[in-house]
Amino acid sequence: MGKETSKSIRSGRRTALQVLAFLACLLVLLLLASRLFMEITGAEAKHGYRSRNTVYWDLEQEKKNSLDVLVLGNSEAFASFSPMELWLGGGIPAYLASIPGETMVEMNSILQAALRRQHPKALLIETHALYTDLEPGKADELLLQQAGQNAFQIFRLHNLWKDAIEKPKNKRRVWKGFRLMPTIRPPKQLGDYMNPDDGTEPIDPQNVRILKKIQKICERRGMELLLYSAPSPKNYNMKRHNTLARLSEELGVPYTDLNLKTGEVGIDWTTDSLDGGDHLNLSGARKTTAYLQRMLQTEVPALFDKRSDPAYSGWNGLAARYQKRESRMLAKMRERAAAQGLTP
Repeated sequence: MGKETSKSIRSGRRTALQVLAFLACLLVLLLLASRLFMEITGAEAKHGYRSRNTVYWDLEQEKKNSLDVLVLGNSEAFASFSPMELWLGGGIPAYLASIPGETMVEMNSILQAALRRQHPKALLIETHALYTDLEPGKADELLLQQAGQNAFQIFRLHNLWKDAIEKPKNKRRVWKGFRLMPTIRPPKQLGDYMNPDDGTEPIDPQNVRILKKIQKICERRGMELLLYSAPSPKNYNMKRHNTLARLSEELGVPYTDLNLKTGEVGIDWTTDSLDGGDHLNLSGARKTTAYLQRMLQTEVPALFDKRSDPAYSGWNGLAARYQKRESRMLAKMRERAAAQGLTP
C-alpha cells in the first residue's frame, strides 16, 4: 500500500509538472503571437489602414512618458479635439485615443493600455460615452475580457487577417489620433437645443461605476481628471447637461459643457458641422481645441510649453506638416461654403 501511494504521488507530480510546462509554453506562445499581431497591425497603420484596434498599436509607438494629456471618448471626442492644434497653440503634447462608439469599458481598457508606457498629467474625457448603455449586468464580464485582451493582444487582433484583406478604399492620415474632416453639412434646425430645462436624463449605473474606477486610477497615478461635452445638437440637451453637471460635482472633477459656450467658443453651425449637427468638422474642432487649451492650462498648472524642448523636435516637424495639410483643407472648406451659399 505504501509503495502504491508513493508511486501515485510521483505520478501526480509528473502530471502537475507537465501541466505547468504546457501552460508556460502556451503563455510564451501567446505573448510572442501577440507581439507579432501588434507588428502586423502597425504595418497596416503605417500604410493608412485604420481598424478599431489600431489605437492600441498607435499608443505603443509614442515615446515613453512623452504625453502630458490623454483624451478619451467616442467620435464626439475625435471630432472636437486636435492634439496638433493644442501643440501649435500651447506646446502641450497630447494624444487622442478615441474610437467610434467607444464604450466606457473600452475607455477603461485604452487607458490601462496607455498607462503601460505613459504618465500623463491630465486625462480629458468627452462625456458622450457615458450615454452609451451597456448590456445589463455585463460590465464586470466585459472589463475582464478587455483586461485579458490587453494582456494578450492576439485575442484582440485575431480577425486582423480578414480586416487586412477587406481594407476600406478611403485611407486617412491620423495626427496623434485626430483626423482632418473638411465636410460641411449644417443642421437643418437647432430646435430646442440647450433650451432651459430642469429635468435630468439618467446614466447607466454601470458607466458611472466605470468612471469612478477611472477616477481612482487617476488619483493613484497623480493625474488630473477633467470632463467635457463637445458641441453637438444631436447628442446633447439641458437634461443631459444637468445630469453630467451633478455627476461631476459628486466626483469633484471639473466639467466643461461646450454646448453652453458655443458663442464663446465661436461655433458657427452653418460652417462648423460635419454631418447635420452630430459631429464638428475641422473648422469646429480648431475652435473647441483652442477653448479646451485655455481650460487645461487653467485647471492643470503642471502643463507647460515644450515646443523649445529638443526632445520634442519631432512634434514640431509633424506640426509643420499638419499645418500645410490643414491650410489646404481649410481653403477647400471656404470654397465649399461659398458654393453652398453658407456664411464663411
